[in-house]
Amino acid sequence: MHLAVVSMLYVFAASLVAAPPDQPWFPKAPALPPPSGPVLEVATVEELFQAVENVPPGGTILLADGRYMLPSVLTVAADDVTLRSRSGNRHAVVVDGENSRHGEL
Repeated sequence: MHLAVVSMLYVFAASLVAAPPDQPWFPKAPALPPPSGPVLEVATVEELFQAVENVPPGGTILLADGRYMLPSVLTVAADDVTLRSRSGNRHAVVVDGENSRHGEL
């Protein structure tokens, strides 16, 4: 199959995936406690890749609101690492692997 057709099918299939349900009347989860280990704050894809390389075990990476279009696979090698939205809004941070050469995270 031609690569452009495969890409179009992938985009079409991805558009069929439903977003998580979210209604104003749904109960809200309690706020997360502050991170207990080392915290690295990032606001760009480059900073995210650097943070993943440098985060120690038990650390937290706080992502500024935005869409992080990954150019390649993001691998976290340290144990017990947490990725969190700095704002606490789960809809405000998107880690997107669509444009990576592998098409995945």
